[in-house]
Amino acid sequence: MPTPHLRDCTDDVVALAQGWIDAARGVKAEPAAARLAELLADRRGLDFAREFVDAVVRPEDPRVVARNLERASRAVPDDLAWYLRGAVTVGGGFATMAPWAIVPSARKVLRRLAGHLVVDATPARTPAALAKLGGPDTRLDVDLLGPAVLGPAGRDRRLAAIDELLRQDVAAVTIDLDAVLPPASPWDLDAAVADAVEHLTPLVRTAADRPTPPVITLQSGRARDLERTVAVLRALFDTDGAAGITAGVTLPAELPESLDALHGVTAWAQERRAAGGAPVRVRITKGTLLAAERVDAVLHSRPLAVTADRLTTDTAYLRLLDTAIDPERTDAVHVGVATHDLFALATAHVLADRRGVADAVEPEVLLGTTRYADALRGAFGRVVVGVPLVRPDEFDAAVPFLAGRLREIADPQSAAATTTTVDDPAVADRAVAAHVDAVAALVRPAPTTTRTQDRRQPPGDPVLLARSENTPDTDPSTPGNRAWAAEVLGRVPGSQRGVRTIRGARVTDRGRLERLVARTAQAGVNWGRQDPDDRAELFDLIAHALETHRGALVETMVAEIGSTLTEADGEVSRAVDTAAHAADRARHLEDIGGAVPVPPRLTVVVPSWSAPLVDAADGVLTALAAGSGVVLHPATAARRSVAVFADVLWDAGVPHSLLQLVDLDGSDLARDLVAHPAVDRVVLTGAPEIARSYRWWRADLPLVAELTGVVTAVVTPSADLDQAVQDVVASAFARAGQAAASVSLLVLVGSVGESARFREQLADAVRGLRTAWPTDPTAQVGPLVAEPTAAVRTALTELRPGESWLVEPVALDDTGRLWSPGVREGVRPTADLSRTAVPAPVLDVVRVETLDQAIALQHAADGGSVAALHTLDPDEVATWSDRTRAGLLVVNRPTTGARPGRQPVGGWRGTAVGPTVHRGGPLTVVGADRWDPVRRRPHRSVQLQGLGNRVTAVIEAARAGLSFEEFDHVRAGAESDAAARASLYGRSRDTADLVVERNVIRFRPQSVVVRQSSGVAAGELVRVLVAATAARAHVLLSTARPLPAELLPLFSSARSPLDVVDQVVEDDATFLARAASGALLQDDWSDGVERELDPIDLVLAQGAEPRRHTDFGGPGSRIRLLGGDPRALEAALGAGTETTIHDDPVVESGIVEMLHFLREQTVSVTAQRHGDVSTAFSRLRL
Repeated sequence: MPTPHLRDCTDDVVALAQGWIDAARGVKAEPAAARLAELLADRRGLDFAREFVDAVVRPEDPRVVARNLERASRAVPDDLAWYLRGAVTVGGGFATMAPWAIVPSARKVLRRLAGHLVVDATPARTPAALAKLGGPDTRLDVDLLGPAVLGPAGRDRRLAAIDELLRQDVAAVTIDLDAVLPPASPWDLDAAVADAVEHLTPLVRTAADRPTPPVITLQSGRARDLERTVAVLRALFDTDGAAGITAGVTLPAELPESLDALHGVTAWAQERRAAGGAPVRVRITKGTLLAAERVDAVLHSRPLAVTADRLTTDTAYLRLLDTAIDPERTDAVHVGVATHDLFALATAHVLADRRGVADAVEPEVLLGTTRYADALRGAFGRVVVGVPLVRPDEFDAAVPFLAGRLREIADPQSAAATTTTVDDPAVADRAVAAHVDAVAALVRPAPTTTRTQDRRQPPGDPVLLARSENTPDTDPSTPGNRAWAAEVLGRVPGSQRGVRTIRGARVTDRGRLERLVARTAQAGVNWGRQDPDDRAELFDLIAHALETHRGALVETMVAEIGSTLTEADGEVSRAVDTAAHAADRARHLEDIGGAVPVPPRLTVVVPSWSAPLVDAADGVLTALAAGSGVVLHPATAARRSVAVFADVLWDAGVPHSLLQLVDLDGSDLARDLVAHPAVDRVVLTGAPEIARSYRWWRADLPLVAELTGVVTAVVTPSADLDQAVQDVVASAFARAGQAAASVSLLVLVGSVGESARFREQLADAVRGLRTAWPTDPTAQVGPLVAEPTAAVRTALTELRPGESWLVEPVALDDTGRLWSPGVREGVRPTADLSRTAVPAPVLDVVRVETLDQAIALQHAADGGSVAALHTLDPDEVATWSDRTRAGLLVVNRPTTGARPGRQPVGGWRGTAVGPTVHRGGPLTVVGADRWDPVRRRPHRSVQLQGLGNRVTAVIEAARAGLSFEEFDHVRAGAESDAAARASLYGRSRDTADLVVERNVIRFRPQSVVVRQSSGVAAGELVRVLVAATAARAHVLLSTARPLPAELLPLFSSARSPLDVVDQVVEDDATFLARAASGALLQDDWSDGVERELDPIDLVLAQGAEPRRHTDFGGPGSRIRLLGGDPRALEAALGAGTETTIHDDPVVESGIVEMLHFLREQTVSVTAQRHGDVSTAFSRLRL
């Protein structure tokens, strides 16, 4: 007899589903469900409910809950039940005054609002709580929720709780592998499966010991883990004693791989059944992965792993039902139809009935949506109710689940909408139409996986990469990529890549070095004459070559510097991104008007040993894009890695004469290279002492350096503490704590420092990290690059008074390089934090009382490259991001893994030397060139239009002291400034536009000493002051002659358009003498006599806030020098690295001239919670 076809069931399905809908109209909805549906129908309801759940349940600190409640009370939706609205409003009004009294009431409101979606009960009360939900022909499937499992202790606690649950009389349990097992390396599937089986086997034994074993269903909340979940299912339930247990697995319909997984599970189940085992159960779900997978796809630049549109997903669901509900399968595989889609449920019932397998099919609904339970029970004879269970003292663990349920219930296009709006015929009509369309679409081929990346295959032909795209890292969830990784790691022990190249680059005498420098400088001159568009074409080839040689580059970094596979692979991706970004920026060089680029003849690039490929790629490719020849001088510990990079570039078409690799014999040759007069630029990434040495070697050295420093992370009581721990641990131990962006100082604010949960989670997460040599694919932390220095060993082994080890580092072998990570607590905020900057896998923990103190501590630490904040309070983010002085600010995400074009990086304060711009930013290539003025004919007009009041006031005041040519020069510059503000400098920009993550690039005004030397025309000075005014900078002004008559009173008044903190007239000798004495770089040069204010100024000054400015002196200070002798000024300042002298020619270009008064900053903020875009963070002004 032929099997009935699903398409032939449509009429019966529609009639049956419509009958259920009609019957439900006579069933009174549960009061809690009705309240929630009414709230979510309000346009503000979902945002309010989501924020209320997260803000009231999650925080530990009652004061944080009270503050959040007060904020929520300002925007209560009208459709919230009156008594709940009143409770929230009144409670919000008094919460901050008496948080301990109000917070319990607020949490009661939450339970009345969403408590019907979960069960919270202690272990002792769980049986009674479940008994109230059960009944005839109803089986409860319990999913025990709990805190994030970050390490072995958390895993053991969660498994013990599930074991206790299994010993009670529960009929079914669901186990989410991601929720019960700590994070592990994804590169070894067999090891991950073996680990899961080892720790889950005791649960299976407990279940098997019961007279009637419960159903145990495995699932995962991530698409990439389906393969692991199925493998664990098979291995776990093939163990001794497990044959009598009904094993289950969840198959998401939106995941294309689920159909193949169903076939595989069926074949195994049939073998198991033939051997006398119990049936296997597949739970078919829909829509549970989409939100999280969208976030993952966006952040990792990968194709979306699941289907996004309803029609495709509905069709896939029907296809899975059609395949699974088959008489030849159902003896071995039973089907759980887990959806709120009544038409899918009706399809399952009609199919099962017509095919004679009704006993093998069960409907499943979630707690809180049981309005149709009686109808389903009547049709199927039984119903399964999914019960999320949480312990009362861990209720915050339910927040992610509740967020997903709220999203589903509120979505008018979701299947759940049909169950909550039965009185609206239009909703039912749309559901009928959607079902009919899905049935018709079954004739189309089934969707295939989008996860097709296979590194074993060549990358194809070179293509022009779009600037907005980032190269995806290698996806370890695909079998081809894991095989590729195994091949790469297999080559590591005998790796000799780069040996011959670095041997050929050895330079042992000055003569050869001199010839090499001369040849490369001349090649650079010729290269710089080429059109930037022509230069850019080379970078498309370079990007392709880097991708082609990914395996060789990864192999070398793993072998030479001990990078883990994930770290090395990510570094290759960032190098590819750098090539694409350099090409894009080179193509935009001609957009700069008002100045002409003068490329450096020769740039020396000195990359670090901790990130040799990224640093080399940034330095070399930026220099080539700018039109410069390059000498590449690698760190000793990473010579082979850089040599392989050079080989790749030469193979891609970079001439050897244009890029020279040198391995210098001794510091004398290094000094000869850096101090060579043909070297127009040195790009260094490394330690401060190296930068100081370079400056001593050549006082006027055009050095651009990004230096290592202390990276701090602040955690406030408003943070998601579990997520903060994950991000901090990921940040702290990247490259075994040796990465430039590795967090080394953790600052805990207020109650976080007293939180037992935070402390336990931090210790557990660190202990759970697997430290191993990177040839082990399970390694999460690798070795030190070299045997520890005295400073590193001190950091790893010694404590100061009052300090203790939360997790003590341990040497794991005799090499001295392999250390388990450590956490040192009790570090005093007033302690010397220099130890914290040492590259070692140690995290220092400091406690402070307030966010203000945390910000002050971040500034006191010797850093400035990266700073992090963990909080869900947008007001705290606004305060912190406004006041924190670092190049890259990250909020609620790791500090590592920045991508060119998305999160430009660069130093501030002591971590930046020279006229730096952010790597991977909009000015990457612009900042690598020197810019000269453009000769042009003056315009005849004397009008000032579109310049803004500030700039116009400066020009008008100076006009009388300028010639017409000078006036025209100043006016053209001001017009260019206005354009620069409109296009780049005057607003924060998020060019990546990821939505779920904000990556804002902004330019902050700086405090700059402006010096007009003898012989410099007034027009040049006014042009610079106009640029400073447009930049909103703060200026200390030193001039060789008095200012034009009207400028001095303008700058002295309360109405001054430019913050001129002080002004002095002095000759060049006096200026240099003050620089040598140390008196130049200070906040005030005045003699203490207060300036007289006219009556209008006195009125305007009343109630006005004093102007804020950063320090003029110290690390990161700047001098804009017009004319004069920059070498003499360098000598007077002591040839240090703290102060940058900007002695470039004055140009009309606003992009170029304003940059002297601005510092680039990136703010990267996670803008989503549990897959939903956060309204508060997406609208936060940055």
